[in-house]
Amino acid sequence: MKVSYSSLHCPHCGAKSFNLINDDVFLCDYCGQKFNFCLEDIDFNSENKIFIDELKEQFNKKISELNHEKQLNRYLLLHYRKLAYPKVLPNIATSILVLTVFMLFVSIFSFSLSAIIGFLGSNIISVPFFIFTKIYCKLKFIKYKDYVSLCAEKIVDYENEINAYTNLLSKLTK
Repeated sequence: MKVSYSSLHCPHCGAKSFNLINDDVFLCDYCGQKFNFCLEDIDFNSENKIFIDELKEQFNKKISELNHEKQLNRYLLLHYRKLAYPKVLPNIATSILVLTVFMLFVSIFSFSLSAIIGFLGSNIISVPFFIFTKIYCKLKFIKYKDYVSLCAEKIVDYENEINAYTNLLSKLTK
């Protein structure tokens, strides 16, 4: 049996002024208590059109705010992901290591003293640089991985809230 919206009241204080804050959860404007009432059991007839329009406006505003926050967290996620997974240093270190291996082949096939000295010199530079780069990238990952995870979790939370408000909007338009 459907209940008229005008007969609804807060079960804690009896006030008739409240806001829908989540799926079937209302918040009383006077006592601040939350109470549940299934939206599908409420008869939203034409006399309640103003209330329905206010709810729709409120939900659309909330969806817009949540979309904005979700977008901000996407930017933060990309930023922290770049910091957690730096690409420039590993590329440089890999290039130097490839160059060192190339110098090894040159020294093996040329048997020249300058090639062997060049190979040894490049190893003195490239191997520690490669090791330093690996350690540096690992430290960056450790430092920023929590930020990446937090931003990703927030994006999922915002998406779930957006879906909940969209669901509420669809219930109001029935």
